[in-house]
Amino acid sequence: MPTLSHRERVLAALAHRETDRVPIDFGGTYTTTIYDSAYDRLKRNLGLEHPTVVYSKTRRLAIPHQSVLDRFEVDTRFLGLGPYEGDQREIDADTYLDEWGTTWRKAQDGHYLYVDGPFFNLKKPSLDLLEDRHWPDPDNPGYYRDLGERARAARATGRAVILNLPIGVVHQGQFLRGFGDWLKDLYKNRAFSERTMDMVADRWIAVATKALDLCAGNVDIVFFGDDLASQLAPLFDPEMYRALVKPRHRRMIAAVPSTTAAARFRV
Repeated sequence: MPTLSHRERVLAALAHRETDRVPIDFGGTYTTTIYDSAYDRLKRNLGLEHPTVVYSKTRRLAIPHQSVLDRFEVDTRFLGLGPYEGDQREIDADTYLDEWGTTWRKAQDGHYLYVDGPFFNLKKPSLDLLEDRHWPDPDNPGYYRDLGERARAARATGRAVILNLPIGVVHQGQFLRGFGDWLKDLYKNRAFSERTMDMVADRWIAVATKALDLCAGNVDIVFFGDDLASQLAPLFDPEMYRALVKPRHRRMIAAVPSTTAAARFRV
């Protein structure tokens, strides 16, 4: 069959059509890229010299340079939101407070772990705590800084452009409440759990809508991550997922225009 372009190859594979080869993704999403320290070693081994661009302070994720994409014939291109402006700060050299009020601390290997949040260690938080809290502004200009220009530049590479959007309701809820208490809330404090997910989903939809408008058709795939399972089993009862989480996921995905490929979950 004829040789396909990078973008054609990815879109054909997503449409379950035969391709000339298996598409390659390296760094197209924040779950398929590489730590900054490992990327620096990769550059040295390849004899490449360019600054390492990091997408997220807490994730320490490198965004591969065009020379690396060419070297490995990568078919995708990363596109991400910018950092939130305000409501986040470095507490000290190893501790960081994000715009949601979650505290992250650097572990010995350099990875950041969430160690505190606005609703950590509360026995049964009330809905009033959610309504009274100062939440991130989905119109914050930092998210969209130069996004349209970067989308056009990504399209010009000929790769399939993947717009990386914020994490989903499960992840964000865990970062606000703590992993174990978030799971328990599904059963013991359902009203609080549902309202938390709705507030997260509402902001996600607002951000997704504005970001896609700014990208003006220069996006092929929309990606966001959310935790549903481990390698061994689901994190919680699938019936609980269908009853509480899936309606929020469905509403989020419905906000993505059908002109882009389906949103992909990290599970």
